[in-house]
Amino acid sequence: MRTKVLLLLLAAVGQVMFACPVVAHHSESINDQDRLVTIKGAVTKFAFTNPHVQIHLDAKDEEGNAGQWIVTGGNPSSMRRTGWNNKILEPGDEITITGFPYKDGRKILFWLRIIGPDGAEMPSADGIQGRLDRFLATHPDQKLPSPSKQP
Repeated sequence: MRTKVLLLLLAAVGQVMFACPVVAHHSESINDQDRLVTIKGAVTKFAFTNPHVQIHLDAKDEEGNAGQWIVTGGNPSSMRRTGWNNKILEPGDEITITGFPYKDGRKILFWLRIIGPDGAEMPSADGIQGRLDRFLATHPDQKLPSPSKQP
């Protein structure tokens, strides 16, 4: 009996000692990182959940094509550090989002910049501004919509 308890205790301690969080990240090769798309529309759903914050909206792209879009961003932890919370966007909010579209044509965008309902640029997750700056430096023909309200 004593041996079984000791083995069980050792097994439990071993699992705790060797347990570590699994850190995984997926490739962003699904996004067309040679092209920016800007969409403007009304938020229909805002999900401040793992693994990535999502914004669902009815929007029009630059050509005026309307549709339902899903926009993904950073994880809630990094977004919270920049001032985001689960109430920062509400259904009906009119926003403008610029980001990398999916290569396969689905209306899914990885956001790089959001102009919020008040006309001001919303804060980005860690590292996003650098990605946008690098893209713009190598694609000088790409233009971003200007916020109507400066910080």
